Amino acid sequence: MAFVLYINASLLASLLPGIVKSVPFPAPTSYSSRNVGVRLATFVTLQFKARV
Repeated sequence: MAFVLYINASLLASLLPGIVKSVPFPAPTSYSSRNVGVRLATFVTLQFKARV
């Protein structure tokens, strides 16, 4: 279960910049959204490593 969540989060993080670029946000918004995606992926990765 945790592994599936890890895969989904990493997939989301890899897709997020493309999604953000495709949606016409202002630059600060797109940057912060990308930053949130990276933080989320980092957090999930750390959680995943902690459980293994």
